Amino acid sequence: MDTSPPEALHPGVSSQTPALYRSQVTLGLSSWHPVLRFARLTALLVRVFQKTPGAMKLTFSVAPGRRQFTSHSVWQDSDAAQEFFKSPEHREAMKRAYAGMTDEFYVIHTGGKPFYNQRCPRCNVWTKASAPSSHCSKCQATLPHHLHPLAQQAEAPGPEYGTVTPEMTPESYLKSLQLATALSARLSNEHAAQVYQILNLIPLLWWLPMILAPNWRGTRAVTTSRGLFAGLGIFYSAFLLKAITEEGPPNYGTYEQGPRRLFKSNAGLLAGWAHYLAFDLFVGVWMYRTGLAEKRSTRLPLLLTFLAGPLGLLYFLVQRGLHRPMPYPFDKSRTKNGSDR
Repeated sequence: MDTSPPEALHPGVSSQTPALYRSQVTLGLSSWHPVLRFARLTALLVRVFQKTPGAMKLTFSVAPGRRQFTSHSVWQDSDAAQEFFKSPEHREAMKRAYAGMTDEFYVIHTGGKPFYNQRCPRCNVWTKASAPSSHCSKCQATLPHHLHPLAQQAEAPGPEYGTVTPEMTPESYLKSLQLATALSARLSNEHAAQVYQILNLIPLLWWLPMILAPNWRGTRAVTTSRGLFAGLGIFYSAFLLKAITEEGPPNYGTYEQGPRRLFKSNAGLLAGWAHYLAFDLFVGVWMYRTGLAEKRSTRLPLLLTFLAGPLGLLYFLVQRGLHRPMPYPFDKSRTKNGSDR
């Protein structure tokens, strides 16, 4: 589905028409769930608008109570608007919006008829008309209709549309928007591979000494440091947030909307890998410190933990004896006499 202004709907409007060409799009988010993805797409489209020849002004309005967003753009002519609306970036943004971000939107262009799109909550079929429809033509379910006001001409949004942002032009220097666009840009496979290699190398500074030189003073020193865990935690948080801006917050109640959605993006995969590295290393350090306290070798269980995570932990517990109490912090008796220090 495309919100670009068809030529047939705009008689008398062309690149030679002296009047400015205006476009207004009002949409309502189906919920607040995809708001980060929507903000990312909006930031990207503003950058495309600023680079499109013939673009003049862009204004947004937001009505949070109705989850309603309106954009009003001004162009030198319809050809300039056509170039923007038919750009690959805009088509991709609309494809993602139709995929679940919005359930209704209203579009009107200079010289054209308005059209109102509503998605059926039952069968997900879109109904398109010049005015809101009450029921789905396929299953007769009630269609959403929350957008207002519905302008009869492409006008600049006023207070009735909610909070109105300052006008943006192609010359506007939007440092915060540029930063948001850069941070929200999808991580390429090439950059993701580079980050993956670095992410893998850092924990080796802990694993190799624990396995190869467990009695070395330096090994004991690095295993008492909390810096790496803090660093992996910060990395995980940053890339998890980036994945959410790309794919939306995961819903772990279902497989498709939970882990599968999160791991669709490179940022989500890297966040999951950092999660794996951090917890495996934490378990490895705990096993190493326990081995020192009990004067037992932990080389093999550490190697297994490094390679296969839970398998190494299982081996370590069996090696100690499953009947024995778990070492600190699980054995509370050890905290009373200070033997854990």
